[in-house]
Amino acid sequence: MDWRKELPLLSSVQGQNRKFLIAATTTVIFSKTEDEEVLEIQLERDPRVITTHSERKFGYSIPRPKLAKKLAEMKTSKRMGPVNLADENEPFWMSAGGVLPILTSDTEKYVIGFARDIFPIGYNAASGVSDNWSEILHPSSIIFREFFEELLITDKNHSVAYAFSNPKLTDLNTEMFLEKQAALWHLSLTEKKPSFMSPYPLNKKYRLVISHPSENFLEVTEGVLPVVWDIGSIDLIMPVRLHIDEPLNELAIFDGEQHWKDSGLALNRPVAALPFEGIENERRYGKPAAIWSSGNNIFEIPLLHSIYTPFTKITKR
Repeated sequence: MDWRKELPLLSSVQGQNRKFLIAATTTVIFSKTEDEEVLEIQLERDPRVITTHSERKFGYSIPRPKLAKKLAEMKTSKRMGPVNLADENEPFWMSAGGVLPILTSDTEKYVIGFARDIFPIGYNAASGVSDNWSEILHPSSIIFREFFEELLITDKNHSVAYAFSNPKLTDLNTEMFLEKQAALWHLSLTEKKPSFMSPYPLNKKYRLVISHPSENFLEVTEGVLPVVWDIGSIDLIMPVRLHIDEPLNELAIFDGEQHWKDSGLALNRPVAALPFEGIENERRYGKPAAIWSSGNNIFEIPLLHSIYTPFTKITKR
């Protein structure tokens, strides 16, 4: 089937209620040297878009025999391109972005991952799909929105929350996100502890370029790792260092994402802290040092022997 005939134009869905917006492009230029990787995404003036789950299923099912070879070369070659990863028969989807949270101390580094139980299964970054056209043009907006929506870190008693900030994040009401997450988990916070977040230093330069013919639009974002999937979608992930002085065993981490069926419930995916050595090229992660569910480290939950005793009454405190 012709994907251009199957999918609507952006102009035809403007103003409609929708849960997400994904834009198609046939120009995704990738180049790589030993010092720098550049991904340039050229958007069409009025692109075809995906706004429903059925459209997304169709778009991701398009065969991409040429892409597999290009992805293998991207992974193994020290130098490559510039090469167009997409074409008219194998479009790409400008779809998602988020933050890879990294807790650091003087002696330890942990990647924070959210457990994903649908394909592809594994620990995922704090990421999600774009809501609107502005987030596609300005990927840093979706990157940080997803971070503040999904991650909540408190002390072990769930009373002190860490309020992350960065001088460049002037467009986001980070206080609002924190209050919504606390309400979602019914937490009575006694303190909001200011904490700093900063880009995690990488071994080489990563540059993302978004261009659009309207008004000669051009946006360049540094420090974003493009995750290119074999279904033609792109996740734009920014590694970010979270500065918290407390040791891991004194923290509680919550999944702040709302449940897609009921906005009053938390999605409550398990959240893990994974020791790591590197986040580029060879990703080497250790076994989880902690896994939180509902803000409780499941490695520290005691065994309730009494539930195996007949006629034992359990009293909730």
